[in-house]
Formats: sequence, structure tokens, C-alpha cells
Amino acid sequence: MVDIGGNGKESGGILSYSSFRMSLEMDSINLPDPTSLPGQSDLKAPYVFVGDDGFPLGTNLLQPFPRNNNITKDKSIFNYRLSCACRTIDNTFGILAAWFRIFKRPVNATPDHVVSYVKACVILHSFLRVHESPVFCPPGFTDTEDVEGNVLCQWRQQTQDDAGNNNIASTKSNRGSWEAVSVRDTFMKYILKRGEVSWQNYHVQRVLYD
Repeated sequence: MVDIGGNGKESGGILSYSSFRMSLEMDSINLPDPTSLPGQSDLKAPYVFVGDDGFPLGTNLLQPFPRNNNITKDKSIFNYRLSCACRTIDNTFGILAAWFRIFKRPVNATPDHVVSYVKACVILHSFLRVHESPVFCPPGFTDTEDVEGNVLCQWRQQTQDDAGNNNIASTKSNRGSWEAVSVRDTFMKYILKRGEVSWQNYHVQRVLYD
């Protein structure tokens, strides 16, 4: 699912005004019912989408904890694991920008034409990922994290100076409801125990105390 055609000036508010967000809030997307998390049958959680701090926290949308001097180690570990999940999104846009040169700079075209360009690239991207994956996305082209926590990949090197890249700014209010906060806490508790991976503590310790 892609939502195309938002104005650049909307930035972090693009999701708020999208039909996807309306469907998500009205519970009309047909998401599966909450289910047990892997390896922990007594802990159920809803299906969620992942986002960075440019998106509002919701019952079905995870957002990182605010990054400040008072952040706890547990919250930092959650933020790290969430950022790892968000790399899938980064990789998708990175592959698009690396292969389709039109995204390497601002597009000089009418809004309607730009929408058509983006749709065509999304379709081609999906087709090539399925049918020409070894060529379109060879090993090392997407994010790989080494033992020191450094993220290495080819597409980042190819697009780091592109004029078409813009970060998404935060929405005006990212404070979620009690239910949304509870869902995020559930995932954090799972990540700290049953869902732990061996390198998460090392990574966060290195970031916090180096």
C-alpha cells in the first residue's frame, strides 16, 4: 500500500491527512486480531506499523520514545530495535532513489505528472524485486550492521548527496493515548526479555556511554 501525492510542505503531517490514517483510526483496514508474541503465549499484542518520531504514536503505529538526556536504557533498547525495523522502509526508498535517477533531485514537472512517475517507479520496483532480485538488489546493497553497530550498504553511498532527499519533520503532537502507550510498553517489555537479541545491550551501552 502506498499513498502518493502529498505536498512536500506537509512533511510529518502527510500521514495525518491521508486516507490510510483515516482507515487505520476507523479500524477499516482489516488488520488481524491481536495475537501472542513469538515464544510468549500469555502476552498478546495488536499488529502494528512502525514509524520514526515524525509520526504520531497510535494503537497500531509504534513510535520511538523521546530521545533526551533522561531516557532510560530500556527505552533506548526499544528505540534501537524499532529503528532496525524501520530500516526496511529506509531501504525501500533508498533502492528507489539509487536505481531511478529521477528521485536524485527535485522533479521539474506538474504534480499530476509526478504522481504518475512515482506510481511507475513503485510498480517497476516491486516487479524487479520479485523477478530480478539478485541484480536489482545484490548482497551488500541494503543495510547490514557490523559488530560495532555501523550500518553499511551501497545505496546510502550512492544517495548521500542527493538533493531530492528530505527528512520528515515531527507532527505537532506525538503524544499517544493511554492505550497506544500501553501497546508500546508491551512491545518494550517483550524486547527486553523473551524477544531479546544478543547484541542489543552492547549496542545501546556503546551509544550511551562511549
